[in-house]
Amino acid sequence: MKKLYDIVFKTKEDRKLLYFKGEADVSEDELHILSGNTVDFLTYFNSFSISKWKEYTTIKKLQINGKIIGSAKIEVYTIGKEETVLTKKQVNRDFVIDFDVEKITGEILGIKVKAESKVIIQNLIYLGEFEEWKNQKIGVVIC
Repeated sequence: MKKLYDIVFKTKEDRKLLYFKGEADVSEDELHILSGNTVDFLTYFNSFSISKWKEYTTIKKLQINGKIIGSAKIEVYTIGKEETVLTKKQVNRDFVIDFDVEKITGEILGIKVKAESKVIIQNLIYLGEFEEWKNQKIGVVIC
């Protein structure tokens, strides 16, 4: 599996909604969520454009890795013509969720974390497995 990118938590308060939706506090590189609160990462910077990865790469498998301290329910879903829940998983430490990309029909993939106790998210990472991998250097300009 090749690391694609990390889900980002750390940001200025006025830009928070570009990174996550919901009640949470950021400290260092961790996200703290109180029991009963839900954080949604289907946002501008943290969603995964599954349709674009399928169109422009040879991605075959997608993996989400994470480390969570506390008890939480992870929901991975897609949006497109409709919202589709791909999986729900109870977690309380390191976890891995795998997907066969060809079976995913939505356009954009997102992750929700519902805290069932006080939760600290230490990391969430998107990884991919490809038919063919080429190291590419790209530049992004956001106006």
